[in-house]
Amino acid sequence: MSTTTSHSLDALARRRVLVCVSGMSPAIVTETLYALVTAHDFVPDEIHVITTLEGRARIQTALLDAEAGHFPAFLRDHLPSGRSIRFDDSTVHLIGQDEHGQGTALADIQDGDDNRQAAHTIYRVLRQLKTERPTQLHASVAGGRKSMSFYMGQAFSLVAEPGDRLSHVLVNEPFESVPDFFYPPPQPRLFTTRTGQTVSSADARVQLADLSVIKLARMLGELPARAQQDFDFAMRLAQATLEPPPVRLDFETGQVEMLGCTVEMAPQEFMVLGLYALARQHEALRPAGAALRAEDLDERLLSDLNGGRPVLGRDNFKPVHSKIVKRLRAEVGPAADWLTIESVRERPAGVKHSPCELRLPAYCLTLIGASGWWHLLKPVLLA
Repeated sequence: MSTTTSHSLDALARRRVLVCVSGMSPAIVTETLYALVTAHDFVPDEIHVITTLEGRARIQTALLDAEAGHFPAFLRDHLPSGRSIRFDDSTVHLIGQDEHGQGTALADIQDGDDNRQAAHTIYRVLRQLKTERPTQLHASVAGGRKSMSFYMGQAFSLVAEPGDRLSHVLVNEPFESVPDFFYPPPQPRLFTTRTGQTVSSADARVQLADLSVIKLARMLGELPARAQQDFDFAMRLAQATLEPPPVRLDFETGQVEMLGCTVEMAPQEFMVLGLYALARQHEALRPAGAALRAEDLDERLLSDLNGGRPVLGRDNFKPVHSKIVKRLRAEVGPAADWLTIESVRERPAGVKHSPCELRLPAYCLTLIGASGWWHLLKPVLLA
C-alpha cells in the first residue's frame, strides 16, 4: 500500500467531531452544523458542547427536545441518508465539572475564577477528544462569552493537528437576531424578527469563517501529567517551548526550578549541568565563550564538585547529558530541551571530546549558592 493511500485511509478512519462553546444562543450549534454539512462536506460523528447550567437548559429545550428540538429537525432536513450524529446530554459538558460529572457546575461566568474554570473545562474536553482515539476536530468559537471564545482558540491551538479546523459562523442580518431561526430549512419559510419584520429564509446566508491558528500538538508531543490537566501550566509550557524560560539552579540542594516545578537531580547529573551553567553564565569572560570540554577537567576537581564522590563515566558524559533532559522532561515536557548540553563544533584531530555548551541563554539562568563552585572553577575556566 502506498504512503498516500495509507494517509487517506487514516483520514477516513478518524472520528469527526464538532465542538462548540455555547451560552444563551444555542442556535450557533445548528448554524455551524448546517454550514459544515451543506458547504464543507463535513458530517460530524459527534457534537460536543461546552456550556453553563443555563446554557445546557437552553440546549435541552431548543435543540435536543425529541418533539420540538431543532437538532432532530435538522437531521430530518439536511442529514444525508443513512447518517447519524451523536449529540445528547452526555456530550454536553458543564463548566466546573470533571469528565465524571463531579464538581459544581457554573450557572454563568461572572468573575476571574469562573473564567479559569471555563478555560480548564474547554481544554480538558478538547484534549480528551483528541487523545481517546484518532479524531478530526472542528471547533467553533461562535458561542458563549468572549472569554469562552478566546479560551476555545487557545485550547484548540494546544491540541490541534493538521486537518483540524477552527471557525466562527457568520449569519447575515436580520437572521442573526431572529429568535426562532436555527438554520435555513430545505423549503423557504417566513420568520418574524424582534421588530416585527417578516423575512424569508431564502435570503439567509450561513457561512463559516476559518480562523488561522498555530497548531502545536505535534510540536509539543506527549505532555507531562500536569500539563494534561492544567490549562495555565500547558500554556506556560507551550510558551517555554517557543522561547527560553527562566531556570533556577540551586547548588546547595541540587535542584532545578523551571516553570514552577522543582526537580531533584542525581548528583552527577547536577554536577554536569552546573558546570555548563557556570560556563554559560561567565561566557563573556571566557576565552572559549560558553564552550567547554568537561571531560578534560581534573578528576579531583570533578570529584570535589560531585560532593567528594567519584565521577562515574568521566570519559563519556554524553549519557549524563541525555539523563538530565530525560529527568526534566517528565516534569516540564519539551521545555526541558533548553537544558540540552550540545556539541558546538567538531572536535579537532587528536582530541577525544567535542566542546559543548548549554543551549539555554545566560540571561535565563539564576544560580543560587554557586560561589563555592565558582571559586574552584574560576582558575580553570578563565585560564
